[in-house]
Amino acid sequence: MKNLVPSSGSYLEESLGKQYVSIGFAFGEGSFQAVHYTGQARGLTRFSVGPPPVGSIGEALSRTGWPLLFVDLRKRPTAGPVASWFEVSHPMREIGAVFRSDQAMREEVKLRERFDAALFVRTTTRARPLLRKRPHQK
Repeated sequence: MKNLVPSSGSYLEESLGKQYVSIGFAFGEGSFQAVHYTGQARGLTRFSVGPPPVGSIGEALSRTGWPLLFVDLRKRPTAGPVASWFEVSHPMREIGAVFRSDQAMREEVKLRERFDAALFVRTTTRARPLLRKRPHQK
């Protein structure tokens, strides 16, 4: 399903043209913060998901063995098994500011059509607030 509301990236791409690089984010497993879709909790809630689904982008990138990976999709192979893999849609977790369930947050994605590059993190951790010092503290 296409987004009916234009993303900020679409405005940046229109404004910057070829200078704009769209970077997708994929991960294997871990925790994150989001707003609970059902409204059962107020504010940000900690969620965790397990290993990536079989056949997903997260699983394929996890199998590289790299804990952190940047893939420039503009320079992907044009022939062979890797090129063939990029020609097909694969499930990808699409988790943003709101979270419902791991299953509900998956979408079939062709990485090369959606992004110019992808950043992969094997294990995520939720954001943690910074401890702020009060003005009178040193």
